[in-house]
Amino acid sequence: MTAWLWSTPEQAAEWSRVLEMTRNTRATILDTNGSAELMFPQFQPPVSLFLDLGLMQRPEIERKTRQLADSELVLVPIGTLACGMSPSAPAIRAAMTQFEPIFAGRYFELYRRKPALAR
Repeated sequence: MTAWLWSTPEQAAEWSRVLEMTRNTRATILDTNGSAELMFPQFQPPVSLFLDLGLMQRPEIERKTRQLADSELVLVPIGTLACGMSPSAPAIRAAMTQFEPIFAGRYFELYRRKPALAR
């Protein structure tokens, strides 16, 4: 998520793969901090500054959970990257129960909204 700065070739290759997978969708990034949403247009705009434990505020959490509710795909960085990791707020974890994994790499996981249950 560094626009190929401060990343290994392996990280850059995986980033390119998830960028392609999120193209033409309503995707969001779920991390504690970063600015990939500003650099890559397929992601919804940022709604928070920091979602780090001890720094995140209720309004930021609420904005992020609303954004998740409007997303088709959610990209989550894992491992060691220049960006932050996934936020640990209970409301965000609850929102993520609406998604299922579709890609698990070494540096990123990608989730898609679960299909709605027929009534």
